[in-house]
Amino acid sequence: MSGRRVLVFGERIRPPADEGIKKLTVHLAQGLRHHADILFLTAHGADVPEWGCTNVSANRLLFGPGVARAVARSGADAVIYVPTASLTAATLLRAWLLRGYARGAPLIVVALQPRPETPLMRVMARLPGLQAIRVAVMSERTARQVQSLGLQAVWWTPGVDLDRFRPLDEAARAALRARYGFRDADFVVAHIGHIRAGRNLDVLTEFAQAGMRPLLVGSTSTPQEGALRESLEAAGVRVITEYLPRVEEIYQLCDAYLFPTPYAEGEVASIDVPLSVLEAMACDRPVVTTPFGGLPRLFAEGDGLLYARTEPEMMRALERIRAGIPVRTRQRVLGHSWSQAAEALLRAVLRGGPRA
Repeated sequence: MSGRRVLVFGERIRPPADEGIKKLTVHLAQGLRHHADILFLTAHGADVPEWGCTNVSANRLLFGPGVARAVARSGADAVIYVPTASLTAATLLRAWLLRGYARGAPLIVVALQPRPETPLMRVMARLPGLQAIRVAVMSERTARQVQSLGLQAVWWTPGVDLDRFRPLDEAARAALRARYGFRDADFVVAHIGHIRAGRNLDVLTEFAQAGMRPLLVGSTSTPQEGALRESLEAAGVRVITEYLPRVEEIYQLCDAYLFPTPYAEGEVASIDVPLSVLEAMACDRPVVTTPFGGLPRLFAEGDGLLYARTEPEMMRALERIRAGIPVRTRQRVLGHSWSQAAEALLRAVLRGGPRA
């Protein structure tokens, strides 16, 4: 697929890349550079030369001469659109406009999480030519939504930076824990993500009361709920709210990574395959997670990956890890580098992929 020119279009892309959708878009564009000539554009964001990202002028729905000219002049053989809001009526209109600006080039929308279906979405899905697009999905629930709109859903899995997120030897890990103020005897349970109630972070207080050392790192790209943060800190949870340029250290020092977020009906609080789970696995750490989104389809339980739905189940899983279990989580993600993920998505937009 070399020699292809591919346009990657994201929304509100600007530093830092410490939030899932933004991080995914940036790393996807970087991974695609191994396989094609890439033009990376964003609207309502910023020029970021180190990411190869150019901001273009447009209104909220991507009407405007600036974005139209930039896309038309790209000469793109394919367009990959990663919308912040996943699949909505506005997303479908933007996809239709982008395809038109790109003179009908093949286009794929990356639907990162399910959204409630509305009558307006069904209207937008019937726009002329929109049935030709593909929609990349990561979970059965999102796939069903896409199919109900009469659009073609294809399976896709995001990637992880296997060079950055890697395990440390015991000596380096002990030194890292000491630098963050943790003792060898501390059982550190880490979570990285948005500080908001929908993520079920209150469970961390239970683990603190059980003698564990919960460590929460919040995204600086999204609003944080101050009252929740204060209640967690009062209960003994260590909370870091500033941007960490070496966030991989949090995974490397922890004894277990916890993803407690439920996959609720209606709005969900993460993308369908949480990048933090992949990153923790790449660091070869034990992971306790809810059966969130597309995770169970990707990974069966085992090798240090444990599924838990309720706080008591999470507590039992963490106690199992504390007692000692075999851990080979990095082996489970070695086939999911960003280069591999980007190649699979490029193949899907140009030739079609495994249909959901």
